[in-house]
Amino acid sequence: MIVIIDRKLSEAEILQVNGFFKTGVSCFSTGNFFDNAKELTVPNNFHEEKLNYFLNFVVNFPHRKFNEKTFNEIYKYNEIKLFYYHKFRVFHNLKESFVFSEFLKSNFNDNEFVIYSDKKQLNDFFPENYKITIYKNKTNYGKTSKYLTFFKYAIFVFIRYFSGLFTRYNLKNVKHIFIENSKPIKLLNKNLNIKDNNVVFPYIYDKLNKDSIIFNVIDIPKFYKDLKFKKYLFVSSRKNVKTFFYEKAFINNFSFKAYKNIKKQINEINNTLTEIINNSQINNCEKAIINNLISLHKTTVFYLIRYESVKRFFAKNNFKTFTATDENGALTKGIVDAAKSAKIKTFGTQHGGIGKYTLSYILSKNDNLHEVIPDKTFVWGKYWKEFLISQGNYPSEKLQIVGQPRTDIIPVIKSKINTEKNIVLYASQPMSDLDYKKRAAVDILNVAKQKPDIKLIIKLHPFEYNGYDYYNKLIIKKNLKNVEISNDDLYLLIAKSKLVVNCFSTVGAEAAYFYKPLIIIDYKHEDLLKYINTKIAFGAYNFSDLNKLTVEIINNNLKPEKKDIDNFINNFAYKIDGKVSDRMLNTIYNG
Repeated sequence: MIVIIDRKLSEAEILQVNGFFKTGVSCFSTGNFFDNAKELTVPNNFHEEKLNYFLNFVVNFPHRKFNEKTFNEIYKYNEIKLFYYHKFRVFHNLKESFVFSEFLKSNFNDNEFVIYSDKKQLNDFFPENYKITIYKNKTNYGKTSKYLTFFKYAIFVFIRYFSGLFTRYNLKNVKHIFIENSKPIKLLNKNLNIKDNNVVFPYIYDKLNKDSIIFNVIDIPKFYKDLKFKKYLFVSSRKNVKTFFYEKAFINNFSFKAYKNIKKQINEINNTLTEIINNSQINNCEKAIINNLISLHKTTVFYLIRYESVKRFFAKNNFKTFTATDENGALTKGIVDAAKSAKIKTFGTQHGGIGKYTLSYILSKNDNLHEVIPDKTFVWGKYWKEFLISQGNYPSEKLQIVGQPRTDIIPVIKSKINTEKNIVLYASQPMSDLDYKKRAAVDILNVAKQKPDIKLIIKLHPFEYNGYDYYNKLIIKKNLKNVEISNDDLYLLIAKSKLVVNCFSTVGAEAAYFYKPLIIIDYKHEDLLKYINTKIAFGAYNFSDLNKLTVEIINNNLKPEKKDIDNFINNFAYKIDGKVSDRMLNTIYNG
């Protein structure tokens, strides 16, 4: 028997592991979780190899056959192929479990494991001849809290519905719909005043014609988290264009008959999937993916109710185009599918960096493109188009290079904002690897501690809902006085900064748009977005690198070559000319 410790242990669990250890059982730990355990580390090359295997497995999973039918033929609602609603989630739910299980199977001859880990469905990835006992961290969100949040969400839906009733719409004249599916963030407007605005379409919304409308969609909350009511959820501040809340379309077009039919079909599908698991000769990856999809059945029902309601809404009107961002994501895909069913031309918009693990944009060669992607997708530059063609299996005619919409404000900012010589900007981001996130946070804060003459600004990502508390605790613990947590406009912060530091996000590219020195924290030597490879960034592979590079850049001893940044912009952002929105709207309005 082997004991594997992959998370922090409770006091009772420490006693339990001590009991194993005293009987001579070998104990291994992936972190500092148990003093007497041997270190266990998954090598980077092994991790990448297995991750790539699982990625390809997930991408091609809809076309695997079970009982003479492809999975797409089994897992569908009418003509809607449901796997594409969950593909991204399935991959991220299970990828680390697959890699970890493969590592344990390949490195230990023993087939009996006691594992302390919170990795999802880890047990599914082991063959039946293995004896696996898994202890998960006991987290009790509480039924009372869950039901209270659900009750608040119901109130939230009806408030948005009734607020929509007091806004007069003349939908007969509306031809073009633009989705708004993310919370607003602080952005600079054309007068360089900071206002709440959309992160992807900030300057497009300001230029919409009178025959356009914004379709505001908010995702369902996570019911183990508190649901907070914010003004932007119920009131639109825009005066040039009206905002139509999705809840009005949902409630006015909800069909209880359709709901019952959806539940019936999903239950039948789940029964079929369960039979496949119980009666078919399937492998462990197939079993894990199918089990994960079964566990998501309530979410599937919600997405389909949304699809049916919006489909009826679209059918009652005469819309010509529907423009979305995160168009292949679960929140939006049902609405895109509803638009297609109503013969509305659909547009997608690149909203972030795209890599091989961005499964929303990675297609199988066997996918039916009409079922999977919009009629046209706007991309930022040549590199992204070539990537989507070669790696994502997109056809060239479905893609159009326009530039990055948010850069339209950059020419204005650069003409009015000066660099402050001591500011270091750390752009934080959500990460599934919490150890990586903490290590990066601690390292950048230690740089600030060693260099009190710099001012470190931590810019929170719009979706880091607990980001302020996370970093504030670390700052207080280190007693730092030269660190500030900011929600200000990212471009304003970049313009003021002497140096930008990031792990792997589009902020790295945005630093290049301003010709700012950039450090990428890259502990795994992955260079996921190729900023280091394209020479617009310097790689920091440990704290020593980060500290040394920061000092050299602040002291003007190190900076990227202008020609490298010029080349990067040409490939990744097309043009920083303030006319991206115009190029997009010209295509949408004029075909």
